[in-house]
Amino acid sequence: MPPSGTTPDRKARIPFLQEGVACQLRFDPTTPPGLRLAPAADIPYDSQEAPNRNVEQGNAALPGADRFEPPVFRRYERELIYRTADYLDLLCTYSGTLALAPAARAGLLDCIGTLIDTRHAGRVTKRYLTELRLAVRR
Repeated sequence: MPPSGTTPDRKARIPFLQEGVACQLRFDPTTPPGLRLAPAADIPYDSQEAPNRNVEQGNAALPGADRFEPPVFRRYERELIYRTADYLDLLCTYSGTLALAPAARAGLLDCIGTLIDTRHAGRVTKRYLTELRLAVRR
């Protein structure tokens, strides 16, 4: 299990993310050009509305939506710190990594592992964003 913790300095993550994308571009031809980590505030809510606001459209596409009050959306952010081996294990669970040819996967993991060990002291911080849609039954 990876050690967890938070870091107050988002800028410390940016070099790793940019360098990590360079590894992805090198070994995964499906990586979109210009890939970057967007701040949570730039990611639209499922409802396309402001946080904690009841919106009819946020539930409209769900089957049986007429049986519920308009949903409320909430977001939760967290950051986990991973050691190199733990982060590489995590990458191996992603479908994009699994879909790579074995040589490309090995190259990607080696590139990212070397990056973490040599330029980031063997640890990397990964941000997670979870959105909760809460709707009360009518």
